[in-house]
Amino acid sequence: MLPVTGDDAGDKCSVTVNQIGVGQTGQSERIAESNAEALSIGKFEILHDPSGQITVQADLIGADGEPIDSQQVQVLLSTATLTLSPGSATTLPALPFPDLTATLADGRGPLAGVPVTFTLPANAPGALFPGLTTSATVTTNAQGVAVAPRMTSRLVVGTFAVGVTAPNAVPATAALATQYLIGPFASPISNTGTTVAAVGATTRMTTLVLQPVQLVPDATAKALVQAKRTQVRWRELGSTGPWMARTDLVTYDTKKHTFNADLVGTKLGWVKGRTYTVTFRILPAANDVMPPGEDPVNGSFDLGSRSFTIRLK
Repeated sequence: MLPVTGDDAGDKCSVTVNQIGVGQTGQSERIAESNAEALSIGKFEILHDPSGQITVQADLIGADGEPIDSQQVQVLLSTATLTLSPGSATTLPALPFPDLTATLADGRGPLAGVPVTFTLPANAPGALFPGLTTSATVTTNAQGVAVAPRMTSRLVVGTFAVGVTAPNAVPATAALATQYLIGPFASPISNTGTTVAAVGATTRMTTLVLQPVQLVPDATAKALVQAKRTQVRWRELGSTGPWMARTDLVTYDTKKHTFNADLVGTKLGWVKGRTYTVTFRILPAANDVMPPGEDPVNGSFDLGSRSFTIRLK
């Protein structure tokens, strides 16, 4: 309730809402007026979707038309939204991520001239902005868009989040990952063409995994296999349908330091005469930073991958 009471019969009460949104100039609207000696406003509705500070002021107007008393209530609204593109991204160690764009808007549209802050983790895994900094602030343009400075990944493999904030806006995050380097496949897998194999024969997939320029330690490699974070997935070449996947096909050879999988078409449901895309992937851990709703089978967010094609004869 916001009451203002006058003592004289000629007094008049009015209530005005002044809204200063993020990056906006003040806008005032008189929502109530009465010739009575008292006026109480217990509830009012804002018919658009602003963000920022709302000031509700009740003025007692004397018979001469001048204010003789007033009361104010301030309300802070956080309804501006930050939309990030892309919502997730991956890259190899010491390489740049794709540009991250934040669009700031509220119910009235884009918000220009607002500072947007991008914050990276202080430690690895993570990334750095130019100047080896972990925080950068960019002002939105006329379309409400702020583009983060180029982010370059650190040398430690793993997932992490970049936080994005703006005054009176709901914070947003994007999931990022620095990946392992998956080496070329050994023979008989072709890295440049299509591997051809009998549908019932065993085709061995063999590869090395590096982080970033040295082999993954044996303990780490065995832990990835034991935790079923090494995935083989496949679908028919050219298909946009769902993938099939298994996490129990890959083994690790501690003597050769290789990841291996014996692929038998008949055991995987492959059909003679068809060609398949096969991808070896390393999945994030269950408690790693992930994009919302990420599907470990059909998604694209991982800690490294390499693909080949195989035709069954």
